[in-house]
Amino acid sequence: MTQLTFAEARQSPCQGCSAPCCTYLPLHDFVIQHFDHLDYALYLLNFAHIELALVNGSSWRVHYRQPCSRLLPNGGCMLHGKSEKPMVCQNYSATTCFYKSMFIQPETDAFLRFDYERMRAYASLMTFDENRNVTSIPDVNGLMSRLPAFKEEEIPEVTKPLTSHPIQTFRFMDFPNPCDGCTAWCCSTLSFPFAGVTSRSNLDYLWFCLGFPGIELSIAADQWSIVVNTDCRHLQRSETGVGRCGVFNQPDRPYQCQQYDGMQCGYKQQYLSKSSSSHTRVNLKNFEQLAQHYLFDDVGQLMQQPSLETLHQTFAS
Repeated sequence: MTQLTFAEARQSPCQGCSAPCCTYLPLHDFVIQHFDHLDYALYLLNFAHIELALVNGSSWRVHYRQPCSRLLPNGGCMLHGKSEKPMVCQNYSATTCFYKSMFIQPETDAFLRFDYERMRAYASLMTFDENRNVTSIPDVNGLMSRLPAFKEEEIPEVTKPLTSHPIQTFRFMDFPNPCDGCTAWCCSTLSFPFAGVTSRSNLDYLWFCLGFPGIELSIAADQWSIVVNTDCRHLQRSETGVGRCGVFNQPDRPYQCQQYDGMQCGYKQQYLSKSSSSHTRVNLKNFEQLAQHYLFDDVGQLMQQPSLETLHQTFAS
């Protein structure tokens, strides 16, 4: 372990750093207590630029691996020294940075990174009861020696073609398979819950997240979500953009996908267009249109917020 003097410790830990804080976006924390939670973890790891981290042997964190759009080639921030820089970044404590421990320094039992193959190996060490509740997980001590090495794969971006889905009417017995002709938004979009804007800091966090390419905010009456536009590794597209699962009816297909009810699908309505009567989508370019509707007091507490109808009208125009 390197020993630093007081003068050396006072120097910024960011000097010479490759800026993993601007490359890995933490999206969601969860625990695995049931087979369905494990299936969800494996499902996530099928998507490009998504990886998981096991933190302190118990909590799982989802990371989106994509350099922030504000990151300069030399590792600096194009908003450095400007008021537009997210407070999340300005106030981040470099002396307690967990990014270096997780993404730069050698792995430890406290932070373990997981790709799909590593997660499969971890799953093989778990046991469940007859109700599929987790009964045991592998001890984190010495776990690295029981797992394959983590592989940080570079997966090419895939541009999702937009197609129109005009409203049609059908009789009950004549209703077609809703997946026919679909561009498979369920296989190219991940959604993580967001509590909504509750303070200036909360809105600032969205400003930070939206700086990462492929990230959007989805606003609906029943749920706000941070959306990641990324393709599943098993997605296969035709020349016309229609998507199909490459492991359909095969054991590797997640149960989450096998059990998905296409008749209840909300992806087309939510993601096919910029906004609809029930959903509003916000990205980095139109963030200011969202932000202008919120008022805060001098300590950042929320004083005024728009109605959902106002937001829908703002982004529909």
